[in-house]
Amino acid sequence: MVLTSGRAKFKMATFQRRRKKSSSEAQRCSVKIDGLVAPQVCCRLTSELLKYLLYERQQIPLPYEQIKFDLNRDETARQDTKGKGITPKLKRSKSLFPSSERKRCKHVVDCMEELLPHLEDLFSLTFVPQVLILIGATAVSPKDAYILNFTDALTTSKENSLSAKSCIRSLLREMVTKDFLPISSMPPITNTLLLVKAHRDCGLDWFVPKLTYKLGSRGQQYDISLVGTAHPGLEQVHVEEQGPKDDYIWYQAPISIKGYKEKSVRAAKPEDIWI
Repeated sequence: MVLTSGRAKFKMATFQRRRKKSSSEAQRCSVKIDGLVAPQVCCRLTSELLKYLLYERQQIPLPYEQIKFDLNRDETARQDTKGKGITPKLKRSKSLFPSSERKRCKHVVDCMEELLPHLEDLFSLTFVPQVLILIGATAVSPKDAYILNFTDALTTSKENSLSAKSCIRSLLREMVTKDFLPISSMPPITNTLLLVKAHRDCGLDWFVPKLTYKLGSRGQQYDISLVGTAHPGLEQVHVEEQGPKDDYIWYQAPISIKGYKEKSVRAAKPEDIWI
């Protein structure tokens, strides 16, 4: 009887720990900007946040733009040596990635170069109130979930919109100064997925509609909200006025970005991650 009671207490304690872990409170960050942003700026914010998270959460060993630059330089060197009839050397410069990591490096760049143009097309077709960046094996149970909210900062005026550069700086500065992303809870090397919320009749072909998708409670959630100021003469867009709430569904990019880790890379400078 005592043994049974002990097992019951053990099971209850295990359940409570799992429940506490799965229902961890979401971390919230509000980025206040003096004005509103057009869809094109929201697209830039999404792409730059994705690049930043890939590096900051240690899914890639160097900032994305540096990896892309190194890969292009390596491709150019290979083409030059091939044109001269010289076999490319196996040992690369220390500033480049090791040759054994070239395939994984190319996978990241190819995925991003395929994703970003489709992302631009999406933002030009419909209003996007939310973007979801997931780090984890699947979209159902990710390790980390980053929700980027645009609902309080949208405008249709491209001319009166704030610049993408100033908004990106405000976003990253707020995240860094408030220590929004704790180093202690770094996810392992895994997949990175992108989902966007858009109108069901916006005519998207590349993104896959997820009609019943709901973000699970497991893992850590980070909510990032862009809060704009509507000055006189500047029309703010309210998504609820664009149609019923049920008309907006989640769309998932059909590719996942697989992270990788190199054995030895050059140390990245702090300015590499800033725009």
